[in-house]
Amino acid sequence: MLGAGVLAHIPMFMMAAPIGFKMVDMPVDGTMIAGMFLIVAGLMLSVYGLIPRRLDLNRKEGPAISLVSADNAPLTRAHGTLFIVLIVDIMKPATLGFVMPGMADEYSITRQTASCGAMPAFEWNLFTCFLMGASAGGLLPSP
Repeated sequence: MLGAGVLAHIPMFMMAAPIGFKMVDMPVDGTMIAGMFLIVAGLMLSVYGLIPRRLDLNRKEGPAISLVSADNAPLTRAHGTLFIVLIVDIMKPATLGFVMPGMADEYSITRQTASCGAMPAFEWNLFTCFLMGASAGGLLPSP
């Protein structure tokens, strides 16, 4: 669901190719809005899947799984996939630093404001900054 939401942003991004991929003042189309909802829904489902159930918390018997050291286990495709995903995740700040000057010029805003995120309209950018600040600042409830 998250992947589909991200992919839904590509058509508008490609429509901005003739104008140098600057999406400022472009109207947000339905596909992009649907993509935003898919991202939020996928994130909520991911969080829901991580929250332990009450039934599991009240269990008195032993653990449902047993963890053992797997020092001699071979590396599998899952290990490689995790490695790639972690590299991409680690590179996000570097990517943001690379695009921040152009983002600041495109929106005519300061680089500090640009570091909050890129959206086609300033209002969406402001909303994203609020959500990021509220969650990092502890204003949103923690699971």
